[in-house]
Amino acid sequence: MSEFVHGPPVELDYEPISVTYNNGTRYYEVEPGVRYPSMTSVLSILSRDSIAAWKKKVGEKKPNAISKEARDRGTEVHSICEDYLNNREDYGIGKLPDAIELFEVFKQPLAKNLTKIYHLEPALYSNELGVAGRADCIGEWMGVPVILDFKTSRRPKKEEWVDNYFMQGAGYSKMYEEMTGIKIDHILIMVAVNGDFGRLPSIQYFPAPVKDWIAPLEETIPVSAQNSIIAVSYTHLTLPTKA
Repeated sequence: MSEFVHGPPVELDYEPISVTYNNGTRYYEVEPGVRYPSMTSVLSILSRDSIAAWKKKVGEKKPNAISKEARDRGTEVHSICEDYLNNREDYGIGKLPDAIELFEVFKQPLAKNLTKIYHLEPALYSNELGVAGRADCIGEWMGVPVILDFKTSRRPKKEEWVDNYFMQGAGYSKMYEEMTGIKIDHILIMVAVNGDFGRLPSIQYFPAPVKDWIAPLEETIPVSAQNSIIAVSYTHLTLPTKA
């Protein structure tokens, strides 16, 4: 089993952040009396119309069952990834077989390319954006600092379908910079595609520079003029995505 190197450039030093739910929206209490909605809850607005159209087309019962199955599988895959990256030898014990099968497409690329881990599932927030959330992983992909996000999907995705993933990554980068003073300039989305429909499980990579998604993020999450996001100078770098 690969031994992943852990070593944050700076410790995230804050009081424990509690999580509450209200009408299906997750909130993080970042300090007493201050609650921010989760990044995923805010960005889920982008996909509501397409989900509603899908449910209308095929009926409510089947989509609801598929959505629950996808959520459960995605949660299991994330749990396996976290245990694996924490160098736990029992990372797959007691997990759903289809979740383990999906995780396997992540395993080899992570072992080869994730050269250092800064944080796993860190709680992050931004007072400027007024949102919070947990990034899957912040670390170095072949030496390049990235916001790394793990996704699962029943079918292959096109890049134009993952705008909300990129904005989520840009938001985590913004939060991390605000909390630590350290910029992470790149996002890497890894999607494990289910082996349904006669296909074997496969992996997709969607890399992007953070700078390309700051403006869309600003438009999606209203920010007051005095707290506007400042776009800084970034150098574009295409991330390596070796299998």
